[in-house]
Amino acid sequence: MLTSVKIAIAEPSAIVRAGLEAQLRKLQHYKAQIIYLMDEQRREWQDVAAVISADIYLINPMLTGANPRAQLPDLAFE
Repeated sequence: MLTSVKIAIAEPSAIVRAGLEAQLRKLQHYKAQIIYLMDEQRREWQDVAAVISADIYLINPMLTGANPRAQLPDLAFE
């Protein structure tokens, strides 16, 4: 039985996004539902991240600046 997992990706590079998706689709015990927080038309990924629910967030650290927690106030940190 596969466990469904929602993965949100904030990555400006289409090549990197495609590579991440290809690797995540290979997970054997999980069915990855991938949500892109940004793409060529949508650059404000924080707005999307604030209204969706995901199990895992993969965010390019270059997008968050020096203080990632300030950029992601609505996400839970563990």
